[in-house]
Order: sequence, then C-alpha cells, then structure tokens
Amino acid sequence: MAIPRFRTEDGTSYCSNCDSPVDGVAVNCPSCGKAFDEERDASHCPSCGAPNLIGSISCMKCGKMMKPQRVEPSQPAETSPKEEEPPKPAEPDAEDEPEEEAPEGKPEQSDMKEAERRRQSLWELSEPFEKVIRSRRKRLAKINALLERARERLAVVEESGSGADSEERAELEEQITEVLEEKEEIVRTEEGIAEMERIYRNLLALQETELEKKQEALKVRLQSFEEEIEKRDNERNSLRSRETELKSKEMALQAKIREMEQRELALANQERELKDKLRALRKEELDMMKKKFMGESTVPTQKGWPGKEGGVEANVVVDGQASAELIEKEKELNLKITELEGELEKVTGEREKLKEVNQSLAGNTRDVKKILKILDGLLEKLPDEEIKRFADSEDFRLYEKILEFYEL
Repeated sequence: MAIPRFRTEDGTSYCSNCDSPVDGVAVNCPSCGKAFDEERDASHCPSCGAPNLIGSISCMKCGKMMKPQRVEPSQPAETSPKEEEPPKPAEPDAEDEPEEEAPEGKPEQSDMKEAERRRQSLWELSEPFEKVIRSRRKRLAKINALLERARERLAVVEESGSGADSEERAELEEQITEVLEEKEEIVRTEEGIAEMERIYRNLLALQETELEKKQEALKVRLQSFEEEIEKRDNERNSLRSRETELKSKEMALQAKIREMEQRELALANQERELKDKLRALRKEELDMMKKKFMGESTVPTQKGWPGKEGGVEANVVVDGQASAELIEKEKELNLKITELEGELEKVTGEREKLKEVNQSLAGNTRDVKKILKILDGLLEKLPDEEIKRFADSEDFRLYEKILEFYEL
C-alpha cells in the first residue's frame, strides 16, 4: 500500500510511516520499504520533532497537541470584493491546551466525557467549509444565470447590427469576461475548500480513531482496576477469616495450656504425696524389721526361768506369733510399696508426656508468632482506609492483646 511522502518547511523529506529522512525524489523508503504515491506538506512537532501533516491536531508519535496551520489551496485565486471570506475554524492554542499524559490513578468518567467533547468539536470544524461551499454554489448559479442573460442580450445586439448598440455590445462583452473570471475564481476557491475539507475529514477520521483507541485503553485500565480492587477485597476477606481462625485456635491453645498447667500441678502434688507415703512405708518397714530383729535377739537360751515352768516354750510361742504378724505386715507393706512405685512410675510417665506436650505447644507458639508476623506484614499492604477502620475497631484491641501475649 502506497503512502505519502512528507516535505517540511526546510525542504527536508520524510517517510510518513517510519519518520526516516528520504530523498525528495525517492520512490520507496530505504528504511521500511514503503512506496510513495504523492508528496504532502508537513511540519515538525514542537515537542518531539516528528514530521506531521499540516493541520494535524495532535502529533502521531507523541500524542501531544499541535497548533494546526492553515492549508492554502493548490491554486490560490484572488477573491473579488463581492465574495465573502470563508470563516476560519477556531484554532486551539497550544499553550492553553494541557498536554495529554497517561493517567496514573483510576480512570474517571470525566476522561470519557472529555474525549466525546473533543470528538464533537473536531467534527464541527468542517461545518464552516460546507457553508462556504453552499454559498459559492449559490453564487455560481446566479453567475451562470447572469452569463446566460448577457449572452442572449449580446446575441440580440449582434443581430440588430446597429452602430448605436456597439457600446452596449462592448459593455456586455466586458461584463461576460468579468463574470467568467469570477466564475473561474469561484471554481478554484471551491476546489481549494473541497481539498481543505478532505484534509480535515482525514484528520478527523484519524483523530476519531485515536480517541477510540484511547477509550479502549481506558476501558482496559478500568477493567484492570476493578479486577485489582476485587482481588484486594478477596485478600482482605481471606485475611479476616484467617485472623478469626487464628484467634479461635489461640483461645483453644491457651485453654489447653491452662489445663496442662493445672494437670501438671496436680501430678506434682500427687507425686509429692506418693513420695511421702513411700518414705513413711519404708520407715514403717524399717521399724518392723528392727522390732523383729530385737524380738529374736531377746529369746532366752536357758531351759526355763526360775519360778516359772514352761517359760521358754511360752516365749517361743509368743515370738512365733509376733514373727507371723510381722511377716504378714511386711508382705502388705511390700505390696503397698509395689503399688505406690507403680503409681509413681505412672505419674512420672504422665509428667514426661506433659513435658512433651509443652514442648509441642512451644513449637505451636513459634508457628503462631510467625503467622502473626506474616499477618502484620499483609495488613500493612491494605489501603489506608481499611487500616484506619481496623485500627478503630474492637478487633484491633484483641489483636494488640495477642501481640502483647506473644511479646511481638
């Protein structure tokens, strides 16, 4: 597809596709290889220096507004005093027009309205040219009617052949010449205006395409902002649910810790009581063994005591009964000691299990601290409004208590 070759005020030619400088008589662009079909006047953008067609509203490269230049017709004609000057379209001031920059925040509805307003104002620029063309066509119809009447009158004068009508004939010929010149000027003016209208139509179509692209870009950005907001809302809801879950787990963990502490205290008291009982039983066993030993050591070796018959046999019977009772008590004490040792071993095992549970709870406490630090970092990424709302709520007081409990 052929493209035009731009020629600026300084006589330099450029490719309208890639803005590369080319020779003034080049047929193809040496950079992009596009073919040229015509040469068009252009001017440099005051911002980036890229060549743009004369009359462009904005630069095709950087998008900044340009002050449009008036396009003269290819064959300028001298307008007669009777003709009206074509109205000039309003030229936007480049200094008053703000530069278009990419919005950094969320695109607003005012951007859409501004784009629609500019589009409407651009299409209104071509209305004065249409009015001028209509007025010129009316004037051309009147000139044609006047020319026809003058020719008819000239034919009548020439047929009469009277010398008195020679002056009128010369005047008619002069009027016809003036009317023909005016007609030619009107035709040339109409052609120039039509060319200007065509240029403006092309510019308006180009500007409309650019506005549609910007509108689509704004829609895409708006959609991305909405998706980002939805994502942030989901993250915030997830954080709230996770925080609630952690609070419930923490309360259950604290209750379990208190229960374990109470159980450990009860086991310690039970262990102390069992040890006291064990010491008492051992002392009692020691006393019984001592009594048994003392009883056996006091048995007489003589056959009898003076004044008493059968004294030895009586003592043996008494000592035998005492020994049987001591043996029975010793068995009972040994049985109780065995039971107490079993209970003590059981209590010791439960205490070791409690220590393991406490160590596991300590590991869970470290995990909770780690999760709380992660939650604190995620809370900092929330919007300021959400952070302020959370800081003013009762949940924040509970959150502070949790942090104080874990010394964070």
